[in-house]
Amino acid sequence: MENSNKKYGLGLLFLSAFWTGMIIAVAMEAIVRPKTPELQLLPASKGLMFVITRTIFEFFQKVELLFCVALLFLSTRTGKEWQKFVLPFFVFLLCVLESFYFMPQLAFRAGMIYQGETLPPSKVHFLNLAAEGMKIILLLIIFFQGGFYLIKENQSKEKNVLES
Repeated sequence: MENSNKKYGLGLLFLSAFWTGMIIAVAMEAIVRPKTPELQLLPASKGLMFVITRTIFEFFQKVELLFCVALLFLSTRTGKEWQKFVLPFFVFLLCVLESFYFMPQLAFRAGMIYQGETLPPSKVHFLNLAAEGMKIILLLIIFFQGGFYLIKENQSKEKNVLES
């Protein structure tokens, strides 16, 4: 493997691992925040939690779109086989779906709930969680595929050196 391809492969490994960690960290924060004792004591804590949640998720969605561009770029630099683009493309589609379909609906629903409205149950939150779960699975597969690819290329390079 060329040195530049190896660097792109390592970048792909780092990005997929880092991104997976960020998704898990944001999800954990969203679970833990409502249980924070300080926020429970404040009368306006529910509104504050909605604002914090919306701000965090809106920022994270923008970061994820940048990560998508980097993921697609790195995957195109590690080889020309079409299979290398399929999983990053699905990750990209999930991010676009979340950013432009799920998040606006969730933000609207959160605003309505904040104003005291009672809304009928919706599957949007569940679908968004399912998309996040799929994204984690895809990023982990990309990570392991990239790792195995780098190991295989490194072993073949060592084999070629030994045969010379």
